[in-house]
Amino acid sequence: MSEVIGEGYRLIRGDCLEVLEALKVEGVEVDAVITDPPYGIDVSQRMSFSYFEAGDSSSWDGSLPTAYLFPAFDLLVEGGNFLAFTDTRQVSDFWRAVDQVGKCQRLFYACKTNPMPQPHPRYSSAVEVAVYARKEGKAAYWGGGGASPNYWIGPITMGKERTAHPTQKNLDLMRKLIRDLVPEGGMVLDPFGGSGTTAAAAMLEGRQSISIERDPEYFEIMRKRLQGWYDSDKMRQGELL
Repeated sequence: MSEVIGEGYRLIRGDCLEVLEALKVEGVEVDAVITDPPYGIDVSQRMSFSYFEAGDSSSWDGSLPTAYLFPAFDLLVEGGNFLAFTDTRQVSDFWRAVDQVGKCQRLFYACKTNPMPQPHPRYSSAVEVAVYARKEGKAAYWGGGGASPNYWIGPITMGKERTAHPTQKNLDLMRKLIRDLVPEGGMVLDPFGGSGTTAAAAMLEGRQSISIERDPEYFEIMRKRLQGWYDSDKMRQGELL
């Protein structure tokens, strides 16, 4: 299932491995890949685990989704940007996997000011980590100025912006990543579209997007959310709904 909202916002429901190969056949090129794959998530939360190379939902806590890296990098322009969040316990493994298909540059940290409280006397998990890399070749784009700190500080998504997706990213975080990694008018690809935050951020920042999501419930959340953003006068003014 594929749907285009407005001009330049394409939503595709399906297995990302199959969709990425189809996009390659179409001759699609993207300026950046920005995504938040399902990793380290309680299996009771119904995420799709067929992306994991292990191919077995029982191994969700010991595997990383890496099979999508090869077809995703194929779609990147030369020197295009890649950023994917990953399990903090397996950063080194994911870094090595990404470095096989691109050139890893730096880790990026999302620091949450209001992390989920812990029932036990210990540190709360307030940091998420991502690997930032580029496809081989001369850097195609960098919008972070001469240098930008490799972290963002802000709250987890709350209030009217929150959807039913369990790992929804903060919209301001994704807008920053879009500005830093995607040129104006350029195209960002999210192989794990979830609730559509990457696409919403692209829309607000004047970029195009392709979002892939397998779960029909999350796809419908993303579709309605993006349509709402596109139809809103507030979106055109760069404001939150």
